[in-house]
Amino acid sequence: MKSKEPQPLKLLRRSIRLARKLEKIASQPASTRLVTKVGYGFLVRSRRLASAIEAVPSECSYEALILVRTMFEIFFDYKWIRLTRAHSRAVRFLRYEPIDKLKALQTMPTVFTPPNLQRITKRLKAERSKTRHLFRFRDKNLKLRWASSWAHPVNTVASRVGQLRLSAPTTPEDNYWYGLYRWMSWVVHASPQSVEATIIATGALKPRRVLPDPNLPRILSWVVLLTIVDFLSSDLKLTKTLEPERSRLIKRMKAKP
Repeated sequence: MKSKEPQPLKLLRRSIRLARKLEKIASQPASTRLVTKVGYGFLVRSRRLASAIEAVPSECSYEALILVRTMFEIFFDYKWIRLTRAHSRAVRFLRYEPIDKLKALQTMPTVFTPPNLQRITKRLKAERSKTRHLFRFRDKNLKLRWASSWAHPVNTVASRVGQLRLSAPTTPEDNYWYGLYRWMSWVVHASPQSVEATIIATGALKPRRVLPDPNLPRILSWVVLLTIVDFLSSDLKLTKTLEPERSRLIKRMKAKP
């Protein structure tokens, strides 16, 4: 007899199918505006992350939170881009790439041969110069600098989340999502807390069952993926094409504590 699928796994798979449907129908219309181009990229990344989480076995549910945290960052950044001046923020998001790549080159110059490094650096500097009006600024000492983030001066996810929380009355749910994000940071950065959570250190060492509910990563990922689907479908006015499945899943999401 075939075993019954856990409900969170079933909801995650339904959300992944809905995301795939939106990817297909939004491919062309999403290319017409930069904010929806960014949103489409976020949708694809979120759907792939959710698919990876779906495949993670229950015993590795704590490690699956590394993937969930990435989905949270996508969610926070997408929501912040859409909050105000969406086009301007989408432009900055898409055009920061050469600056990011140059920063990476400076930290790993031995990856390339000197001639290749020189050629790549020259190309990226030429591309960066075209973004001067977006990312070049003077610091408090009047020294010219390049922005350290595409969202300058709101440089961190935490500061962007702070602006999101100030944009409307803060609710317990807002605090819950950000609290989860901070908690998952311990997992990502291999902190002392993450090691303590992984082993039982009394007597002979042995693995600890980390999460009381091993379905937590699946629950979080289907909720975040569905929210990303809703953001993009709303921006493209494609919400009706996802019915009735969209409404069914949103009803389930709102029923979650």
